[in-house]
Amino acid sequence: MANGNIVLRAKRKYFMGITSGSTTTYQLITNCTDFSESKNTTTYEAKYVEDSHTTTYTTGMSSSIAYSFDLHTPDEVNADLAMISDDEVIGDEAVREIIQVDFHKPVTGGGYEARKRRFTVVPDASGSGTDALVYSGTLSAEGEAIKGVATIATPTNGNWENVRTITFAEDTVAASSYGEYSNYSSKDNEE
Repeated sequence: MANGNIVLRAKRKYFMGITSGSTTTYQLITNCTDFSESKNTTTYEAKYVEDSHTTTYTTGMSSSIAYSFDLHTPDEVNADLAMISDDEVIGDEAVREIIQVDFHKPVTGGGYEARKRRFTVVPDASGSGTDALVYSGTLSAEGEAIKGVATIATPTNGNWENVRTITFAEDTVAASSYGEYSNYSSKDNEE
């Protein structure tokens, strides 16, 4: 028997910034059949003379998210991603802000642990299959993620199951029920 409760995939949701005039609204990314993140880790491996094994160090990560969605209308996020593909948008015009919200990690004082990051939308294909109009591609991370707190904006008194939009506050993450930790201590370098 497993320990604890399983965390549902549906409790990790993604929201994309849609700008109208001077206002950006972070709207739920919906209708995806795939939205899986790869860390694309780079490593350095060394074999030291005093060891009988090799040691591997993580030297970098370049996150990307593979996406595939069935186009629905009206849906501003679906329409924006489809437009980038259909109009072959490139450069800075294909960059979007996306916020990952972990609704299984409530934060003291309200809200949920979240990470905001800029991604370049890299379309791959559209129109596969004979039923729904499907778009697919990759979101490639630009720079580091910014930790913060997401709160549900709509609907009023909404929850993780019916959330449509969120707000995001940077650098105010309180310790979640999982807490923060580090396995490094400055004492390690004391002589």
